[in-house]
Amino acid sequence: GASALITFDGSLGLAENATVNIAVKDALRQKQGGTYILATGDFSAFEASNFRMTELSGNLWSFSLNEDKTQLSLTLGAYGIWNGEAESNVWDSSVFGSDSAPSENYIVFFNGEASCTDVLIEESQTVKGLHVEGSKDYHFAAEDGVSISMESFEKTGSGVATFDVGMTIASSVNLNDSTVIFNGDTNITGDVSGNAKSQVSFGGDAHVSGTVFLDGGVLTFGGTESNIIIDTKLDAIRGVLNIGASAEDSVFLTVASLEASDTNGGGNLTINLAQGSTLKITGTDSLGNYKKTGFLLSEWNAVTTLNVDGTILSQNASLLVGDSSADINISGTVAVRGIGNGKTGNNDGKITLNLNDGAKLILGVSGINTGKQFDATLGAATIGISAAEVTIAEDLSITSATGTVFDTALYSFEEDGSSISQGTVGGTLTISGALSGAGKLVKQGAGTLKLTSAAFDFDGEIALNEGALT
Repeated sequence: GASALITFDGSLGLAENATVNIAVKDALRQKQGGTYILATGDFSAFEASNFRMTELSGNLWSFSLNEDKTQLSLTLGAYGIWNGEAESNVWDSSVFGSDSAPSENYIVFFNGEASCTDVLIEESQTVKGLHVEGSKDYHFAAEDGVSISMESFEKTGSGVATFDVGMTIASSVNLNDSTVIFNGDTNITGDVSGNAKSQVSFGGDAHVSGTVFLDGGVLTFGGTESNIIIDTKLDAIRGVLNIGASAEDSVFLTVASLEASDTNGGGNLTINLAQGSTLKITGTDSLGNYKKTGFLLSEWNAVTTLNVDGTILSQNASLLVGDSSADINISGTVAVRGIGNGKTGNNDGKITLNLNDGAKLILGVSGINTGKQFDATLGAATIGISAAEVTIAEDLSITSATGTVFDTALYSFEEDGSSISQGTVGGTLTISGALSGAGKLVKQGAGTLKLTSAAFDFDGEIALNEGALT
């Protein structure tokens, strides 16, 4: 109405650059959108930017001062409230009021007094924004083909929000101490980020047009036959990144680039790629600018542990390690352009490579040449090549009595880089580093294996099954 919501006698002082925080009571939260006179008086020393609203997201409110600065007004975006007291758990206009226009409204879910937190969406919805707050767990369910579209999405508080419904979000998603599970088909125009206490899980098909950040917390890509695309970068700073929540999942994750462990001693990163899931990297090597390379681990002052039970396909980008250390444990298949140093001339840190029994490492034209301390242990695994001439310039230790296979019949990627297969044409694999161990070396496939190091301390058996060995 015309009356001010706040009246007071006397004066209100404000230090330079100070901020006035105004809390919102539930009665005000229930109002529909509009502009309200908040206070009248002498605001000549103020700017509208000195005022902010607590408890509501910044895109739900704004403050303004009239021209002569005698009146402070508050504009609230129209929004409906689901406060846990609804008799029905169906999301429709009766829940938020018949005069609510959802396409123009922000819909807010918060703790409330009751526990009506299972939300059934019977028809597709378009809202201005969706905000889930507080410590209660919310579950949003819908029939196949039903979806929610919105300009903005925000999740705050310790409660878990699970969406078994398609989501289209036309902006970035930022999480604060929160857990969100997107199980439906999800499209996000912008970035996805969260702090160290946040957890994000994608359980269905997803497309993120920006960058997905992991700065602590847990980021999981799961689901059966899930196809997930990140157009820009997967920037995993610290925490845990799971690609495939279990061997029962089948996730195909495509990213333009993966950059890991860019932190000043604030925590390490573990990447788990489950059996049955695939990580495809479409970027390229950029040795002159490591920040733009396609596949970078341990970029700055933190350790990355990479556990691969599934498949990595990186046709044009080498697995590079920055100025720290990386532990690479392969039990599945890794096909990369090579393994190298992400910061040429900086040989700090150590690379530990474990090729476990059944693993397959396929190297492209860049081979293995790191300049760092390099510790490789080879089990009953296979090393193959996808270029005519490949060199491993690091020392290798063969420990498997069953045999480590060096297969020089060339592998080739499909045109879109989404799979790799082996042909019959042979290439040349040169090992210029020292070879040691008491296991068994098996030469397999057409082509030639060259052992050129003078430091040959291998005491095991050598079996030439196909091709040439020199």
